[in-house]
Amino acid sequence: MLFGGDEPDRYFKRVLAWGRRSEVWINLFGHHVEEQTADRLIEPFQQRVFDEVANNPQLRKASTELNRALDQIGSSLSAERKGNRPHPPEDSPNQESPPPAPGLDKSS
Repeated sequence: MLFGGDEPDRYFKRVLAWGRRSEVWINLFGHHVEEQTADRLIEPFQQRVFDEVANNPQLRKASTELNRALDQIGSSLSAERKGNRPHPPEDSPNQESPPPAPGLDKSS
């Protein structure tokens, strides 16, 4: 509507093309193993980090503790999604309501 002409959907088509290119680059679905992807780009760095962790007891301990903490967070989020955690109580009638935003007070 804003941009007419011979090809009014040209910007939409550009967004779709950009999406396809980024999908290939990040190897979103694991189909593009022969091309330069983000996975291939970080492989040397990833291997160096793994080697350092394997050969350094302090890094190994830190990575174990980090993984444990991340596992706890993941378990908490999973339990929360399943509804296993209590929800905060609803506002009780005895609680004071927050003041209205400026300009929205209809009493004046």
